[in-house]
Amino acid sequence: MIEIQRHIEILLLDNDCVIVPGFGGFMAHHVDARYDENDGSFLPPLRSIGFNPQLTMNDSLLVQSYIEAYDLSYPEALKRIEDEVNEIRQTLENKGVYEMTDVGVLRLNDEGNIVFQPCEAGILTPSLYGLSNFNMRPLAYEAEHAAQTKAVVEEVKEEQEKKPEAQPTLNEVLLQNEEEDKKQHLVIPMTWVRNAVAVAAVILAFFLIPTQISRPTREALRMSSIDTGLLEKVMPKLPKAAPTVQLKAQPAESAHAAVKADDKASATRYSLVLASRVTRANAEDFVKKLKASGIDDVRVFQKNGKATKVLYGSYASREEAQKQLNLLQGRQVFEQAWVTAVNE
Repeated sequence: MIEIQRHIEILLLDNDCVIVPGFGGFMAHHVDARYDENDGSFLPPLRSIGFNPQLTMNDSLLVQSYIEAYDLSYPEALKRIEDEVNEIRQTLENKGVYEMTDVGVLRLNDEGNIVFQPCEAGILTPSLYGLSNFNMRPLAYEAEHAAQTKAVVEEVKEEQEKKPEAQPTLNEVLLQNEEEDKKQHLVIPMTWVRNAVAVAAVILAFFLIPTQISRPTREALRMSSIDTGLLEKVMPKLPKAAPTVQLKAQPAESAHAAVKADDKASATRYSLVLASRVTRANAEDFVKKLKASGIDDVRVFQKNGKATKVLYGSYASREEAQKQLNLLQGRQVFEQAWVTAVNE
């Protein structure tokens, strides 16, 4: 297993040159911060790496690193370095390229010479750790495209306002017509009609039968009494009352948890990130420039000490935010934007 690339990366933290005996030297040099006019971005300073195949003299720096790491003697460490160098050369001859992780890429050109391409991010440097690039266009450029951005925003708003209302489906129309028919037509069961006619006949017969003027006997009283059982058989029976259901009160803790979960879900919104990892002063200045150019729905967002961001819009779902981003992607301001979840 080739470990030489790891030793080179570690040694370059404190040294500007590491020589691999019999192979070449890797040199680190400082690159100042710069502004890229094509992308409109500020690039942070970094340390880049160069390779010189003529530096083959052993300075014992790499050998000493092997001795301390693997508890080897000086000849054993030197022999291990030679074996790894031979393996690298064999890989270059077979494939024409060898990648050194976090250092760079070695290639063989048409003339058989080794060409080195350093890592674009530069070598790891503690004093420069955490610095990243950020985009900021000149004011003249923003003023030039402000009218176009405003026109696009107004066009999007007009399209949203012109969206047709959702038409009811066929099933919804049929159900609605059926409910209206039920309200207009009152159906009376024929059983109720027959029972009502029978009751009326019994009452009419009671008043038409003559009673004796003399003192009635027990038999006469019994014969003249009304049989209420007949009325019970004739009249329709009332439906039984539905049994009452006792609802158990939801525990206070469960209700509180449900309300808390609903509040948490409703608090999640989605916005478009226009800038991130900038100072709050720069973020507020950027927001002022965007609002001056006609983009009003922007704001500075920072929560729990996290990185300051410049956000655009507020949407209920990620799909809605992504759709809005697709509409605005052609504008310069929204070229590097992305969708993020915001819990405010």
